[in-house]
Amino acid sequence: MKDLSISILIDLYGNLLPKTHLERLQEYYNNDLTINEIAVNCNLTRQAVYDSILKATQQLKVYENTLKLFSKLEILKQKLDSSTYNIIVETFFQD
Repeated sequence: MKDLSISILIDLYGNLLPKTHLERLQEYYNNDLTINEIAVNCNLTRQAVYDSILKATQQLKVYENTLKLFSKLEILKQKLDSSTYNIIVETFFQD
């Protein structure tokens, strides 16, 4: 089962990852492709894709453990009313 919090970590820290790792994470978590589908699309082995996703996911967790942006967002969510929180999140994740 996929950890959906990884999608949030991708939004927060994805641009810190190498481009290929970011693309594979986005395909796997956000576009819901299987490891096999990604491997076929990228002309790689399933093991290479799995290793790339695993390494990138671990790196996202290191970023979160260091910077704690996701944790801080969760604290904000608890302290603010939903409309104020939504405004902050929309502003924060704006491209």
